[in-house]
Amino acid sequence: MKQREIKFRAWDKIDEKMLYPKNTQLNYHGESSDIGWTALQYGRYSETKYRIILLQYTGRKDKKGKEIYEGDLIKGQQEGICVVGYDDESASWELFIGEDVIEDLIASEKHYKVIGNIFESPELLNPTNQSVRSHKAKKQK
Repeated sequence: MKQREIKFRAWDKIDEKMLYPKNTQLNYHGESSDIGWTALQYGRYSETKYRIILLQYTGRKDKKGKEIYEGDLIKGQQEGICVVGYDDESASWELFIGEDVIEDLIASEKHYKVIGNIFESPELLNPTNQSVRSHKAKKQK
């Protein structure tokens, strides 16, 4: 059985841009540390404790082969635009509209297309999904 690749991307709240592993090294210094997360990007070191929101790769790809990350916006055939998130109750990646779980991502990945994410494409969020973005941002403070 092939294991899922574990990787992250990060939303930089200050510069409002997505950071990817190929150009950014993220290091965690522990809950009790005043530093928290640090990033080494293009040879520059910066403290990021209150600056970044980590978004995990789900291990899945959409129908076009694009990697699906937590916080991505997914367009389905009938459901409209959904947000990818992790559901603690079912311990799985799910598609959400607002706080409601619409479908399990694993069962439906090939039917969906990534059209953006909650940070770079907020205009795609409908009013119900706006709460998802604010919840994720608050959770990471």
